[in-house]
Amino acid sequence: MTFGQLQLLAGSFSSLIFVSSNFPMLWKVMKTRDVKSYSLGQIILRNLGNLVYWIYIASLPVGPAWYLQGFFTCSGLVLLVCYLKFDATCYPFRFANAKSNYLSHYMEFLKAGDRISKLVRRLGARNLQVFHAHESRYD
Repeated sequence: MTFGQLQLLAGSFSSLIFVSSNFPMLWKVMKTRDVKSYSLGQIILRNLGNLVYWIYIASLPVGPAWYLQGFFTCSGLVLLVCYLKFDATCYPFRFANAKSNYLSHYMEFLKAGDRISKLVRRLGARNLQVFHAHESRYD
């Protein structure tokens, strides 16, 4: 076995290990829809890193590196979509019933804002009346 063949064998084996390490994670997310153990920041950074790494991969001839990077990019995007779809804190991004969830939260936000603005107007009017009462005393 030549050194070149040994390098090819080592690269193929390590690629197989890297690819197989992603399958349990993707299987768990797809089966249980539980994404609590993942961080949105980490998933976004993973996808950003994959995007930047494509600049380097594009300089290489089409081959195993392209396929490996393609798999990492696809698995990162699948994880991002699943996180946005299944995480309860990402209401604007939910695909199922996204419109109704987003609109109901937006309407509650508007109602709360309306209550706050009424309160501020009342407090502001009272403070303004108090200010004018004190102002007239010193004239």
